[in-house]
Amino acid sequence: MAKDPNTLLSMLHADMKAIESNHNLSALEIADLALIKTAGHLLNLKAAIKVIPLNNVCDQILFFKKIQPEYFSALLYYHYIARLEREKVAGSYNGQVLYYQRAINQINVYLAARQPFVTYDKLKCTYLDHILFRLPPDELSVYPDNINFHYAEYFNFFSYNLAKIWAYQRLLPFLTKAATYGSAKFPRKKSKDATIQIERSKVLKVNKSQLSERDEIIRKIEWLELKTETSNNTFYAVTKKVALRKKSNRAGIEYIMSKLT
Repeated sequence: MAKDPNTLLSMLHADMKAIESNHNLSALEIADLALIKTAGHLLNLKAAIKVIPLNNVCDQILFFKKIQPEYFSALLYYHYIARLEREKVAGSYNGQVLYYQRAINQINVYLAARQPFVTYDKLKCTYLDHILFRLPPDELSVYPDNINFHYAEYFNFFSYNLAKIWAYQRLLPFLTKAATYGSAKFPRKKSKDATIQIERSKVLKVNKSQLSERDEIIRKIEWLELKTETSNNTFYAVTKKVALRKKSNRAGIEYIMSKLT
């Protein structure tokens, strides 16, 4: 017996979350696996719709505006990442950054060209739903590009465009992060090491002109304590020895930090 489309959508989200949380896989491997899984879910959705036909306008709007775009957007999202990673050529950090930045620019151009529809979705407007998100006429045969799921009886042009907008909006933060680090990675939960890196960045971003040398050293000592879980007394002893050397306190502390990181 076919399941309810909303139940199938929940299953899709659960599977995608599980796949993306596998930190042993690369971005390309995650995208490929997610594409296979999403394709299977889309076939299940097709079977469910055949059992539960879209007879009235409200059901059609719900399906084409809320449910189907989730599936198409997932397919487009992972397909884009898979293609991007396969076409990427190994090179310098700057080269990788430019590669992802070009992809970001292309997406921004696409979204800007469809700003009225983007705004319609963002503001959760409904006044055109009865026109946009309906079953197409029987004689109309339109197929989604880049997706090998050709069943025109349940394909709506505006639903597909909405899915593409969702996919691109989801891609922007992913690609922005990739452009920052020069490589594509799916989001991960913050570990202890990640928390330490955040604390380290806070230390290094402090405006030195607003701190005395002593205050800056104390701030760095606090970071060192966090990094190595060492008591205050031990580090104050270290800084005392550093102070007796010819190097300045600041240089000594930075030398210790460089050895620990």
